[in-house]
Amino acid sequence: MTHDIDTEPAFDYWVPRTLKTRGSMISLVKKRQTRYLKKTHKFGVEVPKTVEGAAELDTRNGDTKWTDAILKEMTNVRVALDILKDGDCAHIGHTQIKCHLIFDVKIEDFRRKARLVAGGHMIMIDTPKYMNYSSVVGRERI
Repeated sequence: MTHDIDTEPAFDYWVPRTLKTRGSMISLVKKRQTRYLKKTHKFGVEVPKTVEGAAELDTRNGDTKWTDAILKEMTNVRVALDILKDGDCAHIGHTQIKCHLIFDVKIEDFRRKARLVAGGHMIMIDTPKYMNYSSVVGRERI
């Protein structure tokens, strides 16, 4: 299934090769997800998987590094959110999408980083799927 991107000039060379190797690519992605779920430390720093885990780590370590990272991220993304007050209705035609935080430790200064990510796969818009998808290449692949 190519979702009609094989007719686009930017992808006509890429689609046949990718369809031939998709099985091996899918197994690599599954392996990477499993590795992410098993990874508990980065550069010797324990990395949480949830907000509750971040709060627990801050309590255990006696600092607020993960909480500060969460607050910084939420402050930065708040400008893009339309937060409704109690009793307000959502806009007509809105789509509710789930969000979660991904935690990381930066190598430069061992700074804690939290990133809010949304489930973009849950939105239904008129633009082609390849225009609202962004992939990130892992450091291991480079």
